[in-house]
Amino acid sequence: MEHLETSYVVAGVTAAQCFAYLGDPANGTEWNSFAKEVIAHGEEGLGRVVETRVGFLGITFGVNGTCTEWELDTRYALTTRFPFHAVIGASFEEEVGGTRVHSFFQIEPGKFFPVPKLVLRRALKMQFDKDVKQLRGCFERLANG
Repeated sequence: MEHLETSYVVAGVTAAQCFAYLGDPANGTEWNSFAKEVIAHGEEGLGRVVETRVGFLGITFGVNGTCTEWELDTRYALTTRFPFHAVIGASFEEEVGGTRVHSFFQIEPGKFFPVPKLVLRRALKMQFDKDVKQLRGCFERLANG
């Protein structure tokens, strides 16, 4: 299993604002460069299914994620089982003047990606860093109104 994570502070935004933004599937294509289209099924909260058309390493495919972590204003995560096991999410903690965001991504690609493990890890790390930068920018725009 590959595991990537990072933490950063976003000034001028609350944990509630960050949580609401990340927990809204309509925002998925703004920050997740894998996501080409995102459609939610069901009410927000645990168990909600989020269907995503994904593009990665020249392959386009559908992934259904289930909300497996939903702690209001604190923690949010989606978990996929097919075509590979992955968990993507973040936790939020209020700090003076802003919010500390801890973004994380875990994946067990199995045989889905037919590339050497080192190449896949580098590609995942580059993509994760890009998406975190985009997500942070989205949170910063929330702070600037």
